[in-house]
This record gives sequence, structure tokens and C-alpha cells, in this order.
Amino acid sequence: QLGQQILGHWSSKSPLQTINCNGVSATGVTHTSADNKVQVQAVWYAPAALPQGPTL
Repeated sequence: QLGQQILGHWSSKSPLQTINCNGVSATGVTHTSADNKVQVQAVWYAPAALPQGPTL
């Protein structure tokens, strides 16, 4: 949405991969296969400083 920005980035291991959202590296996560998964794990890294105002 207008006025919003993507914050932080993701790290993951197979069967996941990071993807770029709006040209920003590693800001999304998706799977690499259609196989059923019992569990997936990804880590989100917050930015060093958060901007003022609402954050989603």
C-alpha cells in the first residue's frame, strides 16, 4: 500500500527459499516443492531501526 515499506529480511533452509518483494532482497519466503510438509522453519531479522508510524 502507499506509504508502507518492507522491513527486515528472511533466512531459511530447504525446502524453503527467500524471494524478493518489490525489488528488496530476501523479503519473502516460499516453498521449493509441492510435497506435503510437516514443518517449515524461517527466521525473520528485524531492521536495526524501525521507522516512525504504523508498522504491519
